[in-house]
Amino acid sequence: RWTGIPGFMDPTYFTNFWPPLPRHLLGGYAAAELLEAEESSRLPVGDGPFKIVDWVAGDSIILEKNEFYYRQDEGLPYLQSVTFKFIPDTNQLVAQLLSGQCDIGTQDGLNVSQSPFLIEAESSGLLIPYFQTGTVFEHIDFGINSYGDYGDGIGRPDWFEDVRVRQAMTMCTDRESMVDNILYGRSEVIHTYIPTVHPLYPEEGLTEWPYDVEAANALLDEAGYIDSDGDGWREDPATGVPFRVTLGTTTGNEMRQQLTQIFKENMVSCGIDIELYYLPSSEWFANGPDGPLFGRRFDLAEFAWSTGVQPSCNLYTTNSITGPEEEGLGGWGNSNDIGWSNAEFDQICNTALASLPGTAAYVENHKEAQRIFSQEVPSLPLFLRLKVSATRPEVINFVSDPTQNSELWNLFEIDLE
Repeated sequence: RWTGIPGFMDPTYFTNFWPPLPRHLLGGYAAAELLEAEESSRLPVGDGPFKIVDWVAGDSIILEKNEFYYRQDEGLPYLQSVTFKFIPDTNQLVAQLLSGQCDIGTQDGLNVSQSPFLIEAESSGLLIPYFQTGTVFEHIDFGINSYGDYGDGIGRPDWFEDVRVRQAMTMCTDRESMVDNILYGRSEVIHTYIPTVHPLYPEEGLTEWPYDVEAANALLDEAGYIDSDGDGWREDPATGVPFRVTLGTTTGNEMRQQLTQIFKENMVSCGIDIELYYLPSSEWFANGPDGPLFGRRFDLAEFAWSTGVQPSCNLYTTNSITGPEEEGLGGWGNSNDIGWSNAEFDQICNTALASLPGTAAYVENHKEAQRIFSQEVPSLPLFLRLKVSATRPEVINFVSDPTQNSELWNLFEIDLE
């Protein structure tokens, strides 16, 4: 039993309830057995527009129209059957789209590198590609306050404590070039932790740093980071150490290799030397203190966060700083790998999170938190990831939606001419 208090919002309300299960089909199984039973794991029943009639492991899943669908009186779904084909090779998927063996290619089967071919196929009337920005954005975190023997003033100069350095490096980064060269111009630069189309994106007062190398260099000069020996690299004003820092991210990701290389080349024009390194995801994202990212043992770190209906200002609050709880930190499994702490941001973010959605306090505090974030730039937002899908020309009512994890969210409306 769970009892609510008037006005209290439980952020994990969905964990308080179990979905109903059909007793007449599954009542004879213990809870643990349901994980393996074919009736529950392979042929589940539901109230959706389609029902599973066959599942061939590694080959296909066949669905047919559900005669008990509650919208059948409206003529829905339009299709009589749907076959999901498992095609592990992206080039083979494109070939089957072109030959008519497949009607729709989803984002998990296609990738951004195929964009030029898909665009060409569209111009020839063979396919219709869909390029949709999603809710995941790439960014570079500044190691503002590191931990342990990697800490500022112990293992390295305190490179990023001065906000002018972070602002300058943001202006020195050609993010539009990343979008154009990596995502073929089909995505957008992001300036905070939500995209511009989000209803809580501030209409005014948000700092959208431009690509301006001249202004970036002037700001670094103002902060005291000067190239005193003329070797092309600036030096730390306190120690005289050349401005040479590392940037890490994951292996096996072509997009991240491309964007980190562009970033490295951009920083040369501002007198900052970047050394790139790549680690397996299991190492990179491991909890601290062992993992370099959430263990706060990095100079610069590139990875992705996801946006949501409610802006994720909580990622950057002081109580989310990763580190031992016994030291008053947020625990090693937390989110603020930057170590950034801003009392005003904390207060405004926490007020927003405690307010009811739709109220003035909720709206304005979320917007104000973004204004602070954009001015302080504890993290450098880069761009929204791109979801690529494609259909044959005869497919109708296919709608790509940035808030949906699947392009088939409206499968009940999809039809063929």
